[in-house]
Amino acid sequence: MALIGTVDTLLKQSDLSKFEVALNYLKNTDLDEVFTNSSPGHNFTVELDGKNLFAIFQTYVGKSAESAKMEGHQRYIDIQYIHSGKELILMSPLHEITTNSLYAEERDIYFPETNNFSTLLLTKGMAAILYPDDLHAPGIAAEDDGQLIQKIVFKVKI
Repeated sequence: MALIGTVDTLLKQSDLSKFEVALNYLKNTDLDEVFTNSSPGHNFTVELDGKNLFAIFQTYVGKSAESAKMEGHQRYIDIQYIHSGKELILMSPLHEITTNSLYAEERDIYFPETNNFSTLLLTKGMAAILYPDDLHAPGIAAEDDGQLIQKIVFKVKI
């Protein structure tokens, strides 16, 4: 089940043993400074605990909902945090899969199709913790204004 809210809210709700390092990184890091190294097409990764916990810094213009693809993971939990801008994420439980796809083990990703989903709006300072049971289609523009989105996706190994 996904957890959604501000960093402070997530610190109160989540299993701290799994997420405390990532959430405290968000609270205690000058993210404006870190994002000076990111631009559209130039994402980078920061390892916080090797392959057990790492952060992918992304800067991009949101895509249309029509071009979004559901994705799922088996080995990692995502913490998707919006540093600036806002985006929509489509979410669907596993039991809504209508067409499955091959799992790419080396990238821990697959792209199933679903007919039913919920829409979540994440704005600056909000995050969603997405478990393997939470299929999701992130990166969708909340407004059609070409606004840049700066997001950090933490990958937490199960």
